[in-house]
Amino acid sequence: MTRTTLNKSLNADLALRWRQRPAWYTLNILEQLRPGQPGCPLVALKPRSIAYPSDHTTAVCSPSRVWSNLFWLSLDADALRSTLGGLRVFEVGCGDGRYVEFYERAFGALESYCGIDPRPRDRWKEAKPGCSFIQATAEQLGPEMLGDSNLIVSQSAIEHIPDDVGLFQTIGHWAASEVRPIVQCHVLPGSSMWRQYGPHGFSGYSGRALRQLIAAVPEASAALCLLGGQKSQQVHHRFICDMRVGSRHDRRAAETPAYTEALLAAIDQDLHRPPQSLGQACFLALVLVHNSPLQAVELVPRQTAE
Repeated sequence: MTRTTLNKSLNADLALRWRQRPAWYTLNILEQLRPGQPGCPLVALKPRSIAYPSDHTTAVCSPSRVWSNLFWLSLDADALRSTLGGLRVFEVGCGDGRYVEFYERAFGALESYCGIDPRPRDRWKEAKPGCSFIQATAEQLGPEMLGDSNLIVSQSAIEHIPDDVGLFQTIGHWAASEVRPIVQCHVLPGSSMWRQYGPHGFSGYSGRALRQLIAAVPEASAALCLLGGQKSQQVHHRFICDMRVGSRHDRRAAETPAYTEALLAAIDQDLHRPPQSLGQACFLALVLVHNSPLQAVELVPRQTAE
């Protein structure tokens, strides 16, 4: 198995022994300090609208979740449909599948949806027609599971996968063999993840690690979308968690109006002064386009980010 990040074996989703926790933090901090760029265009997301709070993005959602949802809602659904036709979504690390309805809100009716996750959920039994779920790890993914999918997505899942390179290679080889347009969109944390969440998965992603993921699919057009900026990060540190000072203090439920007001103000400030680098972004989204003249950067409403 191969991971692009410095932390290749310490999975915080499992119970870390007391000696492993300092090692996990050390490797994640070193990841944040690694030099290098992803080797693709960087674009700062300019949302089509600020749908927060809303029925799908509640008032207590974290800043990274809010920006992630704004990313999905802002993708150019018309360009996706004109390129792919009917959308057949395949989600890696789908959890209980609750994002099916959100994808439908963002893109319109889906032709089909299939999600995989290592742990089965009771909600899978309530799947509506056209939706299916498979209990499987990312390492078990193969062409037979991907089938006729044309939009591969993940929502904060890649940082939990032991063999992230293998996943991208598998999807890349399958896409090359299909010789039809296929799009991938992966929402994932940057290398400051350790500060935002504490022990969580393996590691967030530096530019150098992302470059290795993109290199695993060399035939694809790639773009990295910067979701939110430093002001949104500051709201997270103030209301939720800041492990740089060893503090977990989630006050969102107790101070919801103040949190919502602060986050809306931060979003507005980040739009006026968009992030210019990975380190300034609250969260990230990697977009890949296979077998099409469409460029990945064309799918995202954007501001200039050098």
